[in-house]
Amino acid sequence: MKLPPAVREIINYGLTAIGLIAMLLVFAWITRPREAVKETVYTKEQLEEVKKLRDVSFDPKKPLRYHVEVDYSKGKTAPWYPKGEPPILKEMVEKGELPPVAERVGPEPCVEHGRDGIGQYGGSWLRLNHLGVGDRCTYTTLVRFSPQ
Repeated sequence: MKLPPAVREIINYGLTAIGLIAMLLVFAWITRPREAVKETVYTKEQLEEVKKLRDVSFDPKKPLRYHVEVDYSKGKTAPWYPKGEPPILKEMVEKGELPPVAERVGPEPCVEHGRDGIGQYGGSWLRLNHLGVGDRCTYTTLVRFSPQ
C-alpha cells in the first residue's frame, strides 16, 4: 500500500523530531551532573572574606586611586621610572625588534598602582572592549575606567 505524499512527509518530520530528541537526551545524559560530587561547605570566615571582596561601596571623601601622582622633574632618577624590561619583552628588546622601555613610555609615563605594586611585572590586564585583530592595549585616553 502506497502512502500519500503528505502522510509520508508527516512521518519523516516525526522521525526527524524523534531522532533529534533522542540525540538531546543522550547528550543530556552524558553531560549530567554526577551525584558523587559533594557540596562545598565554607566557613563563616571564608564567607565574610568573600563578602568584603564583593563590597563595592566607597567613601567619596577618600576615593580609591590607581593613578599615582608623580614629580616628573625627577626624571630617570625617580623610583617610579621604568628601569627594567618586562621578562616577556626582554628578548625582543635584545634583538632590536622593540625599543627599550624608557623609550616606549616617554618622559612622562602614566604610573599606576598594580595589584603587586609599582614596577612589578606580570598579571592580567582585563579590558571592557576588544576592537579586533589590530587592537592595541594602550592606556592613553582622555577618560580612565575605575571600579568605582
